[in-house]
Amino acid sequence: MKFLSIGALVAIAVIIGASFYVVTNFDSEIAQPSNSEGSSNVGSIVDFNDSVNGFAFDIYREMYNDPNNSGNIFISPYSIFT
Repeated sequence: MKFLSIGALVAIAVIIGASFYVVTNFDSEIAQPSNSEGSSNVGSIVDFNDSVNGFAFDIYREMYNDPNNSGNIFISPYSIFT
């Protein structure tokens, strides 16, 4: 009985470790963004209407204009258009 409980604890530890490994190494491949379109007025701000760049620009603009953000913007506008 003692070996079964130790085995169960080892199995739980292995499952937690394996899930941590999967999340850290494969999360960027699993959680890809969907084909989201930018808002309708993105075309007037940028000279092309690429859906990924428009979506990223919308996020950047919303973060920039958010008064609760206090200027902490982690997306560079230069990385959006490259």
